[in-house]
Amino acid sequence: MVTDEELKAHVQRVEGVERTRRTEGVALVHRVEDIESTARCVHNELARRIERVDATSADDAVLTDLVDRIEGIEDRLDAIESRLD
Repeated sequence: MVTDEELKAHVQRVEGVERTRRTEGVALVHRVEDIESTARCVHNELARRIERVDATSADDAVLTDLVDRIEGIEDRLDAIESRLD
């Protein structure tokens, strides 16, 4: 997986290469190609990160079940505390 720093370095490298290519029409074509390449790299990396987050995110049903279980435990603790008083 590509880190944010590696993405930034890639963008800077592409921009640095472009500064050395200052010929009129050819430079523009190369610049567009570089931008497209960088955009694809960033898009692919973001897609991988989104998939990773989606894969590790809890399902709504699981969270609802967890909330219900915690509320049940809290109710039991309240009942125990009231009997101890």
